[in-house]
Amino acid sequence: MQQAWQIGPLALLGLVQPDQAVPAVTFGRALADVLLLAVAGYGAYLWLKWFRSWRKGDRDFVPLCFQRRVPRESPPIPLAPILLAGFWVASTLGSTLFRTASVEDLADGFPDISVLMTSIILVPVGISIVLLILWEYSGEKFRPRDYFLDPGWRAELQAGVELMLLAMPATILLGMLSTLWKTEDELHLLLRMLQSERDPQLLLVIVTSATLIAPLFEELLFRVLLLNGMMQQGRLSPVPAVWLVSAFFCLGHGIHDAMQLFPLSLCLGWCLVKRQSYVALICGHALFNGFMLTLTLLYYSGQ
Repeated sequence: MQQAWQIGPLALLGLVQPDQAVPAVTFGRALADVLLLAVAGYGAYLWLKWFRSWRKGDRDFVPLCFQRRVPRESPPIPLAPILLAGFWVASTLGSTLFRTASVEDLADGFPDISVLMTSIILVPVGISIVLLILWEYSGEKFRPRDYFLDPGWRAELQAGVELMLLAMPATILLGMLSTLWKTEDELHLLLRMLQSERDPQLLLVIVTSATLIAPLFEELLFRVLLLNGMMQQGRLSPVPAVWLVSAFFCLGHGIHDAMQLFPLSLCLGWCLVKRQSYVALICGHALFNGFMLTLTLLYYSGQ
């Protein structure tokens, strides 16, 4: 087996596999490794700073993304959109875990670009619209626009950046662990497509989905509706609700990627509990996806 220093940080993250041949060093690969180590290192510094402040008795020092936002409270969410969100998550989990009809089962392992665009852009947009319509016309006095139009959006963008940084160190540690059993064929479908194809249209679809559609849709589905719904309608306390929704979120992305996504999902869930900020969730999620996508493109830029 190759040593970690031969493989490089991206293999430790699980973006490339350790059983692959050691590639020639290129500027893109070197830059990707430096960026990964810098971001993860700063995230570890934030955790250490928080821990040292806690040890010194300064319990008031908390990262912005985990600070309670007053007077921001959880919006009253009607039952109809919660049930639809739960049904969609259950069907996605069933499709993923039992490998029923999905884009990964198509010929040659890769879907046609029109099928891919429908799956990762058009369907999430359509489901989001239906969920928002159900919420808007449910009879509740609180409307979704009152929640999404956030007057403190600048601070929430900062909270989202902090959230992404805090999620990175644990993501790398779990990525290191996943290299013990994860093979190249078990990489995420979109990563495998980027490795094998250089179609600008494909790249545009994947970037749009990863950095815009997925954060908007998944944070609405998992955090705003499902997590808030579990705490309101299900009467669950925040901690078990965050862990349960995180398990759903991670397994919905595929069993091979589930473990690495847990740190991000836990951070997103706790940020919602404390801040009830859709802007912070989208920012943190989009930056995480965009950063991973950038590392992948840089690493394979020399091919």
